[in-house]
Amino acid sequence: MVLSPYRTAALKLLAIPLLAGALTACATARPSEPASAVEDAPTAGPALWTISDEDTTIHLFGFAPVLKPGTDWQSKLISDSLTDANLFVIETDSSSPEAQAAVQSLIPQIGLNTDGRSLSSQLDENERDEINAISTAIGAPLSALDQLRPWLASIQLGVLAISQGGYDLENVPSNQLLGLAKDRAIEVRSLEGPADLMQVIARFSEEAQVGMLLHNARSLRDRPDQQAMIADAWLGGDVELIGLLLHGEEGAWSSEAIYKTMLVSRNETWRDRIKTLMAEHEGTVFFTVGLGHLAGEDSLIAMLEADGFDVVRR
Repeated sequence: MVLSPYRTAALKLLAIPLLAGALTACATARPSEPASAVEDAPTAGPALWTISDEDTTIHLFGFAPVLKPGTDWQSKLISDSLTDANLFVIETDSSSPEAQAAVQSLIPQIGLNTDGRSLSSQLDENERDEINAISTAIGAPLSALDQLRPWLASIQLGVLAISQGGYDLENVPSNQLLGLAKDRAIEVRSLEGPADLMQVIARFSEEAQVGMLLHNARSLRDRPDQQAMIADAWLGGDVELIGLLLHGEEGAWSSEAIYKTMLVSRNETWRDRIKTLMAEHEGTVFFTVGLGHLAGEDSLIAMLEADGFDVVRR
């Protein structure tokens, strides 16, 4: 029987789109040097980009997945850019009861082993010992995760590690921005639903899911400072370091197929959405996705520049 706290924690995590992607493909070997300053950055704080034409302005903002409680991250630039908007586009709006209910109803269908197998049976003896040691150290022995499919177990380990690290899973930047947009009566559109992302991950083969689980678990063990490094780089506007941390080395993702599905393909889809907005929308759009989508060689920024847009770092 799966303990309800695990299901609840997984629900919280799946409401944070970046983590659902980043933790299932979390990097292993990472640079140990301190974050470098961004050269010639126009403003301090989290990065914001803008593209515009004669009747449309789109601000592109990458949000951090989680922060420590009380972290001061909002800037006048971000606040003013959101205030000017007549459309707010968010990667996933998971705040509504309907969205949360959709996730909750899907977990038993695609997140649990329902064919009599266990998570342990999908691992060899060495893998079982390794996962059990890692998961026990962060608060959940393998036996407590046994009913979960590998993809959901991978996410669950990330939830536990982040909670153990003192991060606030309730008050994340994306939800804060969404709340501000709603308070200001700005139209809100979502790029995808949390249930959509779950189904993408759940469609990976068992082999890919097990590889994802092992990759994530080893990352949590070998790089316990990973989340702090990501948060510090984001707060400092160090987009280059974010790209290195999340995508920049061979083996940063558990497989090339997962990288292309979770990052590249979604960026391509969102690039096309932005091009449509530029052609059809009049006014200002605040477009926000997980920070990993705006960093690295396959970033949404790079794709827009390749298509001829003048993307200006603010």
